[in-house]
Parts: sequence; structure tokens; C-alpha cells
Amino acid sequence: KLFAKPLSISEQDRLHDEHLQLGEILRIPAAQMPGSRTAYWEYFDTMVHTRLENHATAQDVLATMQQNVAAPPALPAPLRRLWPPVGRSGGRFGHWLTVATFPQAVRDVLGLDWTAADQRKLDRFAATVRTVTTRLPDRVRYHPYAHGARQLHRHQRRMADRALTAFVPPAGVS
Repeated sequence: KLFAKPLSISEQDRLHDEHLQLGEILRIPAAQMPGSRTAYWEYFDTMVHTRLENHATAQDVLATMQQNVAAPPALPAPLRRLWPPVGRSGGRFGHWLTVATFPQAVRDVLGLDWTAADQRKLDRFAATVRTVTTRLPDRVRYHPYAHGARQLHRHQRRMADRALTAFVPPAGVS
């Protein structure tokens, strides 16, 4: 909803079905996976309202997120000196984005403040992401595996289209 065009109900159902397939691949027992999109959201709401607690472990995870982000191992040595401010900002941003994308009910349970100004900031950030993302070429927009799969699918579709029309005589020829 935030960072891309909202999915239609049928697209949401398809996404849920794909998650069920992934669960099967990962050998998650079917009984532990809500069988429909509606059942999933009922399960989620129940967990948030009856099971989620403002536990010390949850707060530790959130606090850890605000710490410095380590420099990527492949970062060239000359750039490592420039990394500390990026690492500090990255940790704070990651924490903010996590809190921002929690439903309000989760923020309430965990005692996380969220103001109208925070919401405006999130709305501006999400609009920017939506705008920029739609303009990126596929090779940048998608993970390399997903990009390759999309290219393969397009190629297969083009080949199938050609196969269906390759032997159709032109109009007026029998």
C-alpha cells in the first residue's frame, strides 16, 4: 500500500496463494498457515491484540536497530573512512522505517510514539519511493534472480505468441 500501487483483491489473493506455496516448499505445516487472505488478517489481528507484548526482547531488538550499520565488507578501504556517518544515519533510518511500517495497533502495544508529523514524513517518503521505483529499469528495480525470471517469462510469452500465429495463413489465403 505504501511503496507501490495497491494490489487488487484478486492480486492479494494470488499473493497469499504464493505465500502458501512458499510455506509448502519450506515445509511449514499447512495447519500453521492461514488458508486464505481473510483468515491471515484475522490471525494477524488476533496475534496483535491478544499475544503481542511490550516485552524487553522486543524493545532490545528495536534499540539494536538504532545502532550503527556496519560498513559492507566489499567497501573499498578509502571509502571506509567516510562510512561512520552513513552507518549512524542508516541505523536511525532503518529503525524509523520499521516503526513507520508497523500498523498503529502494533505501535500502541509496543509503546512507540507516532505523530501526525511522522505520518506526513512517511507519506512523502512513500510517494517518492513509488515515483522513483516506477521509473527504474527492470535490471535495477528487481533482484537479479527476479529480473532474470521476468526476462525468461517475457521471452517465453513472445515465443508462444509467435508459435500461435506462425502457421496462420494471411487473410484471403486458404
